[in-house]
Amino acid sequence: MAQLGHSAWIRIPCPDMAASAEAWYAIGFEPMEGEASAFCTDGQRIIELVPGERGLPSIVYGNASPARTAQQCKDRGAASTMTASGEVQFGGIGLLQVFLREMPTRAALHSSGEESSWLGFFDHLAVHVDDLDACKRRCEAMGLLVLDQAFGDTPSIDVTDGAMTISLRTTPITGIPIEYSA
Repeated sequence: MAQLGHSAWIRIPCPDMAASAEAWYAIGFEPMEGEASAFCTDGQRIIELVPGERGLPSIVYGNASPARTAQQCKDRGAASTMTASGEVQFGGIGLLQVFLREMPTRAALHSSGEESSWLGFFDHLAVHVDDLDACKRRCEAMGLLVLDQAFGDTPSIDVTDGAMTISLRTTPITGIPIEYSA
């Protein structure tokens, strides 16, 4: 995570913020103290609920100097753009969008790291990709590390930012692609 930022969370767009928050609370997530009501955690992962059409999650990294990090990633081949809200947005890793948000280190968001009593341990965020090799190169250019690569009928590559594993898969992903293991 050090390459992309000092903290990371999963952003999920939802058309009904109150109903979405209640659904996350029902499976063991809790609001984060001192944060806007849009942030909740299960002890391991931080979720940011944002208004919008139901869609795929993205990853956001809090970063003290997003422009510098974006330039370093660009120098290695991972281009990005600046959004209207001032975040850096990288080209997608398959269907996953990655953002950098300017955030001083003292404001870093951290979960406790404790196992969720409802869900177990966070295992990975699953992402559908069409071209594993291209996505692997993009991940490496962004500073993510390759953990494992599987070949055969269901090829996949697991990458990490040091705190979260992202599983790149050529098979379709259904539902919310956040997977836990007991």
